[in-house]
Amino acid sequence: MNKIFKEFLIRKDVTVFILMFSIFAKSIQIFLFTYIGRDRILHLVSANNVLSGKGFTTNKYFFNDLSLEVLEPFCLWPPGYAYSLIPFKFIFGDNIILTVTVVEILFFLFFVLINRLIVFSITNNQLIRNGFTILICFFPYHFITTSLGTDLPALCFLLAFTLITIKTWENGINKRVLLGILAACCLSPGCPY
Repeated sequence: MNKIFKEFLIRKDVTVFILMFSIFAKSIQIFLFTYIGRDRILHLVSANNVLSGKGFTTNKYFFNDLSLEVLEPFCLWPPGYAYSLIPFKFIFGDNIILTVTVVEILFFLFFVLINRLIVFSITNNQLIRNGFTILICFFPYHFITTSLGTDLPALCFLLAFTLITIKTWENGINKRVLLGILAACCLSPGCPY
């Protein structure tokens, strides 16, 4: 029985079904439970300012003069999330719920792809990759009790960097070059940490 089940799970059509099921199930969950909190609002404001010609900034107002708009450069974690919102904010306009929902579903697709590539770099076992895909379909990827809404993109960026590091290491790149890449990422203006 165990051997038949394993042979079933490694079939290509079953793999496609598992991928489609995982994406469909998580998409429903994302549509039903999309959370727009402070972090996403700040990223949306920055994306809106880019579309309005104000640059990559956030708006601030002071109580002593509400007519004076102050624009400050935007630099919050995860770097790149606000940039990913710009085309969808342009397409969907003021519908911020649809904007962030579509972007989160796309990040989930990216999340599945990155995880499968990382598992593939560890093992060629299709059974393990399919099992892992089922597990991450229902994985709560927020790091604190209440999700910030930007946790999945941050996790995707970190996993993509991990995958690039694994592939770079496997290809035998000079360790000094790898450390230079790491330093450049840490010192980039989008990631002030």
